[in-house]
Formats: sequence, C-alpha cells, structure tokens
Amino acid sequence: MKEDKLGKLSMELSVEVLNLVKELREKKENIISNQIGRSATSVCANIAESKYGHSRADFIAKLEIALKEASETGKWLEMLYKTNYIDELKYKYIDKICSTIRILLISSIKTAKVTYEIPEGTQTGTTFNLPGYGIPEVNNSRRRGNQRFTVVVETPTKLTREQKELLRQLD
Repeated sequence: MKEDKLGKLSMELSVEVLNLVKELREKKENIISNQIGRSATSVCANIAESKYGHSRADFIAKLEIALKEASETGKWLEMLYKTNYIDELKYKYIDKICSTIRILLISSIKTAKVTYEIPEGTQTGTTFNLPGYGIPEVNNSRRRGNQRFTVVVETPTKLTREQKELLRQLD
C-alpha cells in the first residue's frame, strides 16, 4: 500500500503539539495550550476518520474539517510565538509541519471533488494522472503539479446468502 503522508504528518503534528502542551502547562499557560492541543489532535483524528468515510461527501467533509483545524493550529502557534511562549526554532519547525498538512489537504480536497471515469476492466495497481490537480509549484502558486492515484480493488471475503445469489444471477 502507498505511503500515508498525511497520516504520518498529522501524527507528527499531534505528538509535537502534545509535547508543547506539556511544556506550556509547566509555565502555567492553560488557555492557548488547551486550544492548540484540541485543534492539532483534531487534524490527526479527522484525517484518520476520512479513510473510512461512508461516502465521497463524508470523506471530503472530514478533510475540510482537518483543514480548518490545521489553520487554527497554525494561528495558535503564531500567538504562542508572538507572546514568547515558544522560541523561533520550535515555531518554525511545528509551523512547517502544519503548513505542509494544509497544502496536502487543499490538494486532496480539490482532487476528491473531481469526478473521474475509471475505464471498464481497470485492474488493481493501475495508476491515473490528473494534470493540474497536484500541489502548487514552489515558485508559481498559480500552477499546480499533477495528482496521481492508484486503483485498489478489494474483493469482499464474506458475503451473505442474498449477496451470493445476486452474484450468481450475474453469470
């Protein structure tokens, strides 16, 4: 299976922020630490939940919530930095993770909203390319790279009698 970059980054963000929350509480900072802890862990939870969305709309909704929470997390980080609760190095490190997640989420949401006709007979492992639906180019944010996706067909292992009968009728 392909690497889950969003899942890994969102877990890294959560761990970094939870460690930061511990430090902030030692400094008796409870207001922003509670907020940033909730928003950062919500990013991770919503990305994880999106993988099991019961529809495309549900999948997109979870990613959009994760995007809002990532944006909120970035704002809390900036406040902590500007009020000297965290140093520049820590701010830049965590903010880079958060910004990367936002970029990937924007691209994923845009791609998820695209309807793509999968040709009949497509097999597991077939990769498709969507020009212009990738992440923005580094030096030109108006241009986007390509988004690629790979088809994975999962065959059910347990069927009810009714489902088996329906399959037999297809023969």
